[in-house]
Amino acid sequence: MSTASHPSIVRAVVREILPRTGLAYLDGDDQREWTVTKSTPGADFAHLHPGDRVELCVERHDAWLIVSGYAELDH
Repeated sequence: MSTASHPSIVRAVVREILPRTGLAYLDGDDQREWTVTKSTPGADFAHLHPGDRVELCVERHDAWLIVSGYAELDH
């Protein structure tokens, strides 16, 4: 059985965008690397750029941490 925790918030900076594959790599303030996809709920993926700051909603599912949504922060 999978158990989900209450979401936590992590701030991150977009490091790289791969538009053809629909992936964005981010560096979190928590010293972790994160990935969002064009189907991750939240900000408009097409408007993300390297250097943009975002806020990630992160949920723990058993041993995994998963970004369940994100929002752009003011620059």
